[in-house]
Amino acid sequence: KKGIKKIIYFSTIHVYGEALLGDVLETTLPFPRHSYGITSRLAEDIVLQNNMKEMVSVVLRLSNVVGAPISYENKCWHLIANDLCRQVMETKTLKVNSNPNIERDFISLKSLLKVCLKLVEIEITDNKIWGNIFNISSGDSISLKNLKNLIAKQSRYLFNGFNPEIKFLSHNNSKTIKKYIINSNKAKKFGLLKNETLSSDIDELLLKCNK
Repeated sequence: KKGIKKIIYFSTIHVYGEALLGDVLETTLPFPRHSYGITSRLAEDIVLQNNMKEMVSVVLRLSNVVGAPISYENKCWHLIANDLCRQVMETKTLKVNSNPNIERDFISLKSLLKVCLKLVEIEITDNKIWGNIFNISSGDSISLKNLKNLIAKQSRYLFNGFNPEIKFLSHNNSKTIKKYIINSNKAKKFGLLKNETLSSDIDELLLKCNK
């Protein structure tokens, strides 16, 4: 009714659920196990079944997006990278009560924004894009330990040698971790995605917390 021509739906890699193992492609059978993944998976079907000539749609399955919010007051500080940056500024420590060897795929917010800008520009007649699902990820998982080290490194760079204390509170340091790679080659093949490094987004998060 409002004349909308394009729908870009932000889904999540959590739709894969138990299928997050090995090389995870868009063709990997989803197996969500909790309400967030289940409802996101249902929404994907609703969005894609309404992909028509008059109004096209695309689904982006996002990994863990790292980037500063518009305002410190935005309620997004429970996200792992955001929380660690907030800790640095508020407590001068980096603490996580999780296995430091757990790996996650983190993607720069700048990468996601560039994907969205490209989708805005793509014609609605492009059947390679519209009506499809794309993984939006870095394609390279890093451990929580390495994420902490990156945040500590950027803290030292930004704040003249400031050196936050790093603490791992979990007693579970097992290196037997389920390994997976969120494969984003499809998005790269069609020119949607070019990965940015996380460093500048971490910098912006730290500066946003430095009130």
